[in-house]
Amino acid sequence: MDYRFQYATEEDKEKIIEDNKDKFLYEILNIAEGNFLIFTDAKPEIQVVEVENGVHNTELSVLSKQVSTFMNALGLNKNIE
Repeated sequence: MDYRFQYATEEDKEKIIEDNKDKFLYEILNIAEGNFLIFTDAKPEIQVVEVENGVHNTELSVLSKQVSTFMNALGLNKNIE
């Protein structure tokens, strides 16, 4: 079973994590609708994923590297990472 908790501050976030130590935190969402912590009863086989504004951080990292490579190819040599 999944449990979704909304939080507003870092203090709220830490309290929710502390209060749910018997569960596994598997997703942190920071989206337009708010900040959420997603827990589950079962040990997940995936890593914790943070999402900001609907885009996974890993996707942002990949896009940043691709833009940097493209700019280098154009001779602009600006590092946006």
